[in-house]
Amino acid sequence: MTAIYWLIAFVVLIGIEAATMALTTSWFAGGALAAFLLALFGVSVQVQLAVFVIVSFVLLFFTRPFALKYVNRKTVKTNTESLIGKEARVTEEINNPQEKGAAVLNGQEWTARALVRFIRPERSWR
Repeated sequence: MTAIYWLIAFVVLIGIEAATMALTTSWFAGGALAAFLLALFGVSVQVQLAVFVIVSFVLLFFTRPFALKYVNRKTVKTNTESLIGKEARVTEEINNPQEKGAAVLNGQEWTARALVRFIRPERSWR
């Protein structure tokens, strides 16, 4: 009976992935498929669950970076993502604690915050 549940989970996860195309559930569908195969051979539910988790996370950690690099490569960045690294003209003093600041970029005014980086001072060697 557990094989049927794993098969249902696999189909639902693949359906969600097909509907969203967001690379969110395909890794877990692979885990459900592996658990389904184990269920067909009568392996205990505890082992099925362990294999589901292990296979899902192995797929997630090893294939997701590759998939993100090659899937949707032609997506054009829009809105704020396209502004990263560009220079803007500050029109209002930027004060992070008071949440104040404004800048103009490409003719549009944006709220602005300063990126604070803590740099460890160099130690002099004597």
